[in-house]
Amino acid sequence: MGKVIPAGVPFAQIPHDLIRDKNVDPYAVRVYAELMARANSESRSWPSQRRVAKDLGMSRTKVMGALNSLEAEGWILITASPETTGHKQRHSYTIFGLRPQRLFEMEPDHATHRLATQAGTPGVRSGTPDGPVPDHDVVPNKNQQLEPEPDPGLAAKPQRPPDPVWDSFIAVHGNPEDGTERGKFNRAVKLLKDAKVTPEEYPMLVAAYSMKYDDLQPAPMTVPVRIGEMRHFMNRGPINVPDRETLNRHRRVEAAQAEYDDDQKREAIG
Repeated sequence: MGKVIPAGVPFAQIPHDLIRDKNVDPYAVRVYAELMARANSESRSWPSQRRVAKDLGMSRTKVMGALNSLEAEGWILITASPETTGHKQRHSYTIFGLRPQRLFEMEPDHATHRLATQAGTPGVRSGTPDGPVPDHDVVPNKNQQLEPEPDPGLAAKPQRPPDPVWDSFIAVHGNPEDGTERGKFNRAVKLLKDAKVTPEEYPMLVAAYSMKYDDLQPAPMTVPVRIGEMRHFMNRGPINVPDRETLNRHRRVEAAQAEYDDDQKREAIG
């Protein structure tokens, strides 16, 4: 009997911090897993909301709400696609989290031992000294994923490429405390890069905000969503007026940051 190899798309690995995120409900976790299962090697995915809703047995309203909450918490980034289908706007999703490194294989003797507890189930016969023997190769389903074998090629943790903008952001705000905060930091840094903020400019923008609003340490998401205003305040050019979609996304980020700050205050008081 040959090796037993899982068929289909590799299973998604859901970060534990996402499961513990109080602002993400179970529907959002399911949508996140579906996006991960469809993502390419760059952790990007393009399924339509209708397709996700159909595959998960959910309404489109719940899918849209789940996507919005995942983006607000920094777990995904929603980008409008220039391509449209009819009158409908398509979107792509960048997923922040873990990705499976490879398909896992199971040796035949491991498979036989694993099936030894399944006597009496369809496709399995008993009567050998070592337990039942499968009538055919068994492909594990999503609930029967196999333990990965050690891979020497993955032992060394790869170094991340240099990212001066991220380093400048961390120098101001410190390292993220958990996966949820790291997702928000990723979103903030992407906004800075989209606005072509240089590593040298970001501390100056923070200083400008502190001077204008008398805030010694603004929240991490505050300056990235007010880049145009801060540049204008620094006499570096006119205010950049964002389009409607960008403005709405920035407002969602600000609302999420305000909710996060309120939670922190309540925890400190409690």
